[in-house]
Amino acid sequence: MKAARIISPKQFEFVDVDMPVLGNQECLIQLKRWSICGTDMRADYSPTFDEKEYPLGIGDPCHEMAGVVVESNVDTLKTDDLVIVFPRKGGHGGFVEYITAYPSHVAKIPSGGDLAEWLMCQPAATVLEGCKKINSFLGKKVVILGQGPIGLCFTAMISKLGALKVVAVDSIDYRLKYAKQFGATNCINYKEQELKEIVRDITDGNMADIVIDAAGSIDSFQNSTELISRTGTLVLFGIQEWNQNKYLLDTDGLNYFIRNEINIVSVGPAGRKDPMLHVREMISLKNRGWWDPSILVTHDMFLTEINEAFNLYENQKDNVLKIVMK
Repeated sequence: MKAARIISPKQFEFVDVDMPVLGNQECLIQLKRWSICGTDMRADYSPTFDEKEYPLGIGDPCHEMAGVVVESNVDTLKTDDLVIVFPRKGGHGGFVEYITAYPSHVAKIPSGGDLAEWLMCQPAATVLEGCKKINSFLGKKVVILGQGPIGLCFTAMISKLGALKVVAVDSIDYRLKYAKQFGATNCINYKEQELKEIVRDITDGNMADIVIDAAGSIDSFQNSTELISRTGTLVLFGIQEWNQNKYLLDTDGLNYFIRNEINIVSVGPAGRKDPMLHVREMISLKNRGWWDPSILVTHDMFLTEINEAFNLYENQKDNVLKIVMK
């Protein structure tokens, strides 16, 4: 079968690899759709590794993919079922034609409909899990740092969960336009406006009850400490770049969190024993019409255009949010 792998900095190549062997309590899935996540960029695509590290793993770094079951040794999954899949630790990444998976790494989707649209339940589900960790958004003033696909999911969901203020923050104007469409009450370009002072005005001087760091940068984390109210909640979602060798907090910063009784919530459901439970929940919510994350899809491309797709995503060209390849 064909598979893609990174052979040098920011360069994919297609190679021939063996078909996976179906084991007990597994199903074999022919993948049909693939998408790019911001974590893919930080983990494997954007960094420049030592020359001896290349090529990187088969199919890496993809973990957002969907397809159809073609063979099954599992009672709960049958041939022709449409599914979203999460790759197992130690196996191939998602940029492959076929992959085997345990039931815990698979979420069935309703028959019919567009696979690309249902695939968006995977990234949206991680945000759903983050929202579930907050007791209530009712009447709260919330600031969301970063309005990429994850930040926009937070904006959309929190606006539906009764927040009084949903303040979207980014430095890219087209993302802020999307944020308004997704339900933001206020949008701030932090490179052009005084972020702290505007948040102070929006919150009547009290600052935010909840700050969500969906950007995962040193700047966004440090900004969060200036925007949050005493006894407020900080939600850490965005993954920091690997191997920065920098501290996010010095002792003064740590003491600030302690003295102001800041609650810190982290979100990382992919590492759980059942990493697809939250995806199944998001599929159910989409199916009943609560919110449809397929509005994130801005570009439809072919997998053979993988290098062009990653370049488009990394450089935020053409008002890109989510790219789905087929």
